[in-house]
Amino acid sequence: MSSVPLSGSERAAQREKALIELGRGDVTSAYQLFKSVVDVDTEDSIAWLGLGECLEKMSSMKSAMHAYGQARRVDPNSYLAAHGLGRMLIALGHFKTAVNVLKDSVAHSPGSEAAWCDLGTALTNLKQYSDAEHSFQKAISLNPKYALSYLNLGTNFRE
Repeated sequence: MSSVPLSGSERAAQREKALIELGRGDVTSAYQLFKSVVDVDTEDSIAWLGLGECLEKMSSMKSAMHAYGQARRVDPNSYLAAHGLGRMLIALGHFKTAVNVLKDSVAHSPGSEAAWCDLGTALTNLKQYSDAEHSFQKAISLNPKYALSYLNLGTNFRE
């Protein structure tokens, strides 16, 4: 990275390149590009989101949690940041906090079947089966082809 700060248009170009690399499956290159943006602009929520996704794909859950948390700090209304943070909290076993964050995510984007499903997962881990069932059913009603919701609903009943 050069010592000269990136202009707004250069940061946007870096983000665009990073998204292309991520789409190609080159997570390492995408990570480097997103990181170059947040290194010079800590208020770029899109770059923080992208960095979180890269770190999640690299199985660096604590670092991904930090990046999603930064995206949420910059844009508190970002359901994507809340959802990403919630997923990382589940992965790290912080289920109570995950429930609060995921409730915020579905409040900002009630049409996100993935967020509803993840909320159900966190609730199942807290043994709040009735609430978990409601979350999985909501995910299924939004997308009847979202197989993970059916799987998790079955796990919820098995518990």
